Amino acid sequence: MMMNDMTHTTDEHQPPQTMELYYRPTCPYCKKVLMAADLLGIPLTLHDIGEPEHAAALIARGGKQQVPYLVDAGAGVEMYESDDIVAYLEGHPHAGAVWQDYQQHYQH
Repeated sequence: MMMNDMTHTTDEHQPPQTMELYYRPTCPYCKKVLMAADLLGIPLTLHDIGEPEHAAALIARGGKQQVPYLVDAGAGVEMYESDDIVAYLEGHPHAGAVWQDYQQHYQH
């Protein structure tokens, strides 16, 4: 489930703040992260760095224009590198049953 807009709530029964991903639609490493997030059922707010304002925001945050770049503001985590991002998402408490089923049946 990918989202372009997000709303913030303070109700403790609501899902945690959505993570953000700076990406390029044509980047294979970004596609890897997007597929993992989709399988895990983790929503992401997407920022296409093809848009100048998103590219500038990425450089301001991470210091370079490299994607993918994940921001989990709720946990104070920001990172580059698709493998690191996928590993982080796999360990996220909201990783869904679809991913667990995939690991059980196809990762042996």
